[in-house]
Amino acid sequence: MSNRQVIAWGFHPVREFALNAPELLEKVIYLPSFGKKKREKGLLDLLRRKRVEAVAVERLIDFGIPQGVVHQGIGAFVRESWHLSEGEFLSNLTDALDGLNAAHIGPIVVCDGITDPQNFGSVIRGAVAFGIRYIVCKSKGGAPVTGTVIKASSGAIAQVKIVVCGNIRRFLMELKAVGWRLIGLMPDREDCPVWGEDLSRFDIAFILGGEHKGVRRQLASLCDALVSIPMEGRLDSLNVAQANSVVLYEALRQRLLSMFVPKP
Repeated sequence: MSNRQVIAWGFHPVREFALNAPELLEKVIYLPSFGKKKREKGLLDLLRRKRVEAVAVERLIDFGIPQGVVHQGIGAFVRESWHLSEGEFLSNLTDALDGLNAAHIGPIVVCDGITDPQNFGSVIRGAVAFGIRYIVCKSKGGAPVTGTVIKASSGAIAQVKIVVCGNIRRFLMELKAVGWRLIGLMPDREDCPVWGEDLSRFDIAFILGGEHKGVRRQLASLCDALVSIPMEGRLDSLNVAQANSVVLYEALRQRLLSMFVPKP
């Protein structure tokens, strides 16, 4: 496990780590005024129950929290645990395939060049909300996990693994070789609405392009389907985090229907 620390801030990120991964909280710091509200007192009580060190400090900025951010009076030193190498992921995938249970892994989200930390954090939050356990990112050219990303994810990163990949195309080809479907999100494919595809399988990788260029052509050519989200309003497209949530919700809806609604 990595010994690298990331400074995080905000009520929800600290609470999520306290609930789901308290062992990663090296130290929590908070302003003397924090704890007067009921929910703040509840969080401090939770930290005590989880035996996480929490100390009052006069200024959060002295501990590395950037000036001007919305920290809500609390921050934390978090031990990095979310990164997974490409090799480790593929090993986990092999184990899952040997057990004939792709549900232990997928579906997964592949981020091809998302550079904005707010967008990346929101992608993580939406992914976790709809049952994603692994998010694949480029080792270079994408947003790294920082306090801003953790804040934008509302601490959801405590429940997901970030797979660091040197070559996204090669990685996707490895998935295809073992039967995974690749679904690319393409706003201009108006003839291919997302609900027209069978997304009920667990062995699916959803590919998100960068904010400016979208899914690269060399990756789009690998996809089994390119889907879009039909819209009523006069907008060209949703941002990548919003689109991610819509598509993952549709995939979850289809999976649940396939599990609980008998086929005719």
